[in-house]
Amino acid sequence: MSPAASSRAWFWTAVALTVAKLWLTSGQTIYAIGAAIHDDKLFALQAAHLLNGDWLGPYNQFTLAKGPFFPLFLAVVFWTGLPLILVQQLVYAGAAATLTRALRPWFTSAGAQFALYTLLLANPMTWDAGNLGRLMRQNIYTPLALLVVAGLVRLFHHRRESWRKQAVPAALGGLALGWCWLTREESVWLLPTTGLLLFGLAASLGRELRSHWRPLAAGRARARRAAPARAGRPRAGTTRFPRG
Repeated sequence: MSPAASSRAWFWTAVALTVAKLWLTSGQTIYAIGAAIHDDKLFALQAAHLLNGDWLGPYNQFTLAKGPFFPLFLAVVFWTGLPLILVQQLVYAGAAATLTRALRPWFTSAGAQFALYTLLLANPMTWDAGNLGRLMRQNIYTPLALLVVAGLVRLFHHRRESWRKQAVPAALGGLALGWCWLTREESVWLLPTTGLLLFGLAASLGRELRSHWRPLAAGRARARRAAPARAGRPRAGTTRFPRG
């Protein structure tokens, strides 16, 4: 089998697995705990206010108790008319595929990429009906974290290319990190990961800049050393006479 045919076979196998997962999780139902005024009830009320054009509703002690991104996500899903379970699974599968594609320079074979995607797709948390069916923020928080890593890894891979190719992964990583920050309050755990990737990006660019500037600096140093010798020589067409 040719490499192109092998890649297509692995791709359609991954699509089939994704469809199978969507079918297996389609029977899960959404529920909310009405007494959870700081969680389920708060998210549902804020989503309803957003749909009514009231932003997050009347300002009170609950308005800023949790980040606003999950209620915004709920409002968008309700506006589309799609089942929440389906959208959550699609978002996670899309994030897993994005991370797999970002790591493609290091997972060069189609089989390795398929194995990585399958491992991500089999994440036990994404099958748990008790959490996935409840109005909880982690259902969108996990794929957002994957998108943060995917964007920064992709940016690192394109570090030597034009800003046009760097713009998309930079925007993806930045937006996903901002959405994570507006989803849960403990997103500080992402800083070591993002810091490590950004440090690697800066260190790599620093080495390249030094390698580009080193020949130029050496040439300027040679020019400065040669300048006094040239200054002591008479110019062409001129004659120096001794003084006195």
